[in-house]
Amino acid sequence: MYEFFTGGAPAIGLWVLGVVILGAALAYGAMRAGWLKPRERAQLEQNTRTQQQREDPQKRSGAAR
Repeated sequence: MYEFFTGGAPAIGLWVLGVVILGAALAYGAMRAGWLKPRERAQLEQNTRTQQQREDPQKRSGAAR
């Protein structure tokens, strides 16, 4: 029965390594998801303003609600 477990040790090590790498990649992606560069943020704000002006005629004239 001991021979059964000796062959599995390298495979378990590879599984652990894979889990660590996957976890690090997911953590990096989750942390990076909310961050925008200043240029990206400015473009997003401009696109939002343009879309809102197209959808709401009162915003086109500059009238406040």
